Amino acid sequence: MESQNLTQAKAYSRKVFDCLGRTWGAHFKAAGIRFTRPTIGFITKPKRFCGSKWGDAGAAYCHESDHFVVLLDKNALEDPSDLYLMHLIGHEYGHHLQDLAGITKAWQYIPYRHRKEELEQWRRLELQADCLGAAFIGSIWDSLDRSAADWDYLLDIMRESGDENSKVKDHGKGRSRAYWVSRGFRAADPGACNTFTAPSSRVA
Repeated sequence: MESQNLTQAKAYSRKVFDCLGRTWGAHFKAAGIRFTRPTIGFITKPKRFCGSKWGDAGAAYCHESDHFVVLLDKNALEDPSDLYLMHLIGHEYGHHLQDLAGITKAWQYIPYRHRKEELEQWRRLELQADCLGAAFIGSIWDSLDRSAADWDYLLDIMRESGDENSKVKDHGKGRSRAYWVSRGFRAADPGACNTFTAPSSRVA
């Protein structure tokens, strides 16, 4: 069963990945911004990626190679078509979009005075990726065979992952993740994802 679920999860992930490329490609073309697609890969156990230890992430993006990897472990394979997996891929794709739009480069030059401010800037980048992933889902929602309960379940996961994740300091608390995911989904537009002008309370 696990082998079958892995096959299904990869197929599902690739469909999401292809849809992300078509959707964001059209958006960037309309905005007059050059668009290139990243590449995607899968692992079943954590391993070093992009020169760093894996940690507790569900997926990771490498800015140097425009490549991201999704961890399809036992938890991820419980439901190969889970909405969370779609958002996870959308989040990592969001980091690629930040690179293409020049956001990541600009972010690197944002000044900070101490570690607390540095972590806040990290959260702004990560929460924006959350929002971009959700904006994608919102833009295609009517074409998905999903219910309001599916969306509510994803928000619950966001709240729990934010509160339990050891990376909460640089990814955001549960309420912050849920806020930006909801905001992106409702707007179905990346224009709603400017975390860099939000007050500190929204990126805690």
